This record gives sequence, structure tokens and C-alpha cells, in this order.
Amino acid sequence: MFHNGRRFTVLFIIGAVILVTGLIVQWYPNSIVDGMKERLKQSDVTVDERNQLQGALASWSVWQITLFHPLSSLLFAVGIIILVYSVIQGIFSIVSSYRVVRKEEK
Repeated sequence: MFHNGRRFTVLFIIGAVILVTGLIVQWYPNSIVDGMKERLKQSDVTVDERNQLQGALASWSVWQITLFHPLSSLLFAVGIIILVYSVIQGIFSIVSSYRVVRKEEK
């Protein structure tokens, strides 16, 4: 396809994997916190279970804010930067190979 296609593919895959990892890091704690909140809303929860759930929910909320949100934001940013870089590099590679072919034709 173009001169440096393998490098483009590798960078694009790395960027996509990092982006998906950031999505998972964002989604996982959200689903756990939402599950705990739903469990607390149920009427069949005993007082001991409610206290344990509230403690776990408070802990997960702190972890979510202090660790998971910044980490997922960082992974999103790095993934997008790598994807954009790979696309720009691919475009420049195509343009440079086109110029080489065009010079050889003259």
C-alpha cells in the first residue's frame, strides 16, 4: 500500500489497544460502583450487609476518583496521540512515496 505500512499498522494497533484499555479502566470501576448503589437500594439488604456495602462503596468511589479516572484519561490521551501520529505518518509516507514515483517518471 505505501512505503512504511508495517510501522503504520503497528502504531495504529498499539494506539487502539491503549485506547480500549483506557475505556476498560473507565468502565470497570463505574460498573462496580453502580452495582453497589443498586444493591443498596434493594429492600432485602440487612444492616450488616448495608454497612459493608457502604464501606466498600466509599472505598471504590475514592479509588475511582483518585486512580481510575486519571489513569483512564491518560490512556485515552496517549492512545489518541498515537493514533493521530500513525495516521499523519501514514499520510506523509504515502505523499513521499508518490513524490519519489513522480520524480522517477520524469
